[in-house]
Amino acid sequence: MLKSIKIRILAIFIIFLILIVVICIYKFRASFLTKEERLQKFRPSTAITGLLGSDGKALFKGESIEKDSFDYFKKLNHKIYFSFPIPLDGYVIPILGADTNSFKTLAQHMQWNKYSDNIKSRNIGLDKNNVYCGDQKIPNLNPKNLSFLGDGYLTDQQHTYFCDWEFKAKSDAIKPNIFEKFDYAIFGTKISQTGYYYPLYKLINGSKPYKLILKNTVTNGESTYIDGLYLKVTQPDQLAYLQTFQPNENIHKENSYTTDKINVFFKNKILDITYHTHLQSIPFNFEIYLYDPKTNYYFYKSNKINYNNLKLINTEDKKSNKPIFSNQDSLFIFNTKKLELEKISKNPFHNSLYTLSPSVLSNGKDIYSINSYNIYSSTLFMFFSRLCSSNLELRVMKNMPIVKWEKFRKISIKNPKYDWEKIQGNVWKYKEDLYYLPENGGILKLHSTESSNRFLNNQITFSEAERLINDKSLFEPVLGRKFAKYREIHNFCFKNYVN
Repeated sequence: MLKSIKIRILAIFIIFLILIVVICIYKFRASFLTKEERLQKFRPSTAITGLLGSDGKALFKGESIEKDSFDYFKKLNHKIYFSFPIPLDGYVIPILGADTNSFKTLAQHMQWNKYSDNIKSRNIGLDKNNVYCGDQKIPNLNPKNLSFLGDGYLTDQQHTYFCDWEFKAKSDAIKPNIFEKFDYAIFGTKISQTGYYYPLYKLINGSKPYKLILKNTVTNGESTYIDGLYLKVTQPDQLAYLQTFQPNENIHKENSYTTDKINVFFKNKILDITYHTHLQSIPFNFEIYLYDPKTNYYFYKSNKINYNNLKLINTEDKKSNKPIFSNQDSLFIFNTKKLELEKISKNPFHNSLYTLSPSVLSNGKDIYSINSYNIYSSTLFMFFSRLCSSNLELRVMKNMPIVKWEKFRKISIKNPKYDWEKIQGNVWKYKEDLYYLPENGGILKLHSTESSNRFLNNQITFSEAERLINDKSLFEPVLGRKFAKYREIHNFCFKNYVN
């Protein structure tokens, strides 16, 4: 035991020594080319960066073009500036040639009030001469005849454009090197991206004007575009979303699949599938999957998961960040970056699968719970939210046969302020113990008190229920033993390797 402790202390000391050496090499290696230097070619020479002072307040004091707006456009010293809404930093660029006196936002041009302003138009402005998408001048678009079709589409009847409302970085393809990663992890130095822009696409005009038919989708009967990209569809008047969502899932619809009753599309891509009414769209953590029961194949976005006889074991678990697939032998996660299946464990459900709650399953003998969580960054010198990784765990409680579980009570407690928010789930009895299985995941063992009895009888307020559920002396979390784990890394963080 003592020897093991000494080995651990020695290993920690060696790791710490290596870190010190790496940091010293990085800090004092004068010939080393920094990422900021490598990315200068992407940054406009007129850009103003580093806009936050040491107190976190903005150093750029331009006058807002429009009151009650998001301050994308500003005026300073007879110039118009565009401010990219970048977390933890600022990035402002002058709009070259913009007329200060006549400049206005699209919302002002359309005479919208602050409540009806479309979020997909806040990066669009115009003056007496030109229309602008962010800081870009839109070629040949006449502001005098300007019309807004919706969702980023603009036309002057002669020319039609799509101005994306989500900015991108030209430097996205350049990954940070090892020294930058250590500097970020230890000192919190931001791994910057430069050269921000809003994608701008020109549409082909025809004999008829374009009209918005679905979210982000326009057609003139001859050509159809989604997010500014050409959609090869022969019957645009038939174009519709796949109607497979539950009412509480409609938020996913506009980022889902569409069909013209012949083909199935994800965005502007045609899927290798024939349309029929039994296709199923499945949302997971704002990602959309598709299942075709006729061929027994799944799709992720436009990508066919080319593995037959898969089954989805957590279809109803809307809190999971990933779907878990199974075949006779194994459990899999689909890696959305590599676009391939990755095995995470053997399949404990190859003989039978029972559902106690959306995230609690049984194979008849053992109980398995699905737990999803994210890890966020923190450093020695500063704290801020940067997503390090998304994690999914499958945990097991051995030798708890399903035949001894009895559904005891249904829980449903509404929030009086928000009708859509509820504390709900089911209470199950196993032998002499009660377990609360909330619909949003987890297993909580109930300890009998006057308060927990009122909870069981739905005789408790929403706020009190929230407080009680977080009291571990009354609702004891049951984790079980780790059976399988999958981690998707989004950014380099030491926490990814020590948790």
